[in-house]
Amino acid sequence: MEGVITVGFGLFAFYFMSDYADSASWLTAEEKELINLANQADRALKATESFNKKQILSAFTDYRTYLWGVVYLSTYIPVYSVILSLPSVVAGLGYKGTDATLMACPPYGFGFVLVLLTGYTSDRTGDRFWHWLGGVVASMVALIVLMTVENDTVRYAMFFLMMSM
Repeated sequence: MEGVITVGFGLFAFYFMSDYADSASWLTAEEKELINLANQADRALKATESFNKKQILSAFTDYRTYLWGVVYLSTYIPVYSVILSLPSVVAGLGYKGTDATLMACPPYGFGFVLVLLTGYTSDRTGDRFWHWLGGVVASMVALIVLMTVENDTVRYAMFFLMMSM
């Protein structure tokens, strides 16, 4: 059941998407030409590139590679902690089977609405920092509460707060 939407979009793409810009009836002649020129430029760049061991080794000696790794881990550890622990909290509330799956949906629905609202207000105000900081602080508070509190009702509520990131 989880793959029905993906398969549906795949079938849609198979029947309605064009293989090449030239065969896309929905593009103007100018758009087709622009896409073809961009593709030709990309191919030309790749044709002149050669494999260089120094470039590969420089990636492993650049501090930014490791800094990016820390940023990546610090982002995805909280994400996976939510994904992996939400089912056990829902089960602790007494839900089983389909009911447990359905009870895991509201925090994600809340997060979806919150992401849209945050994006809208961020675009309207031109402010990115305070929107980002608010999400980070809310997530930190939620994670601390999730780690320290054993009451499953409180922990379930923290998943809603966690979705603010």
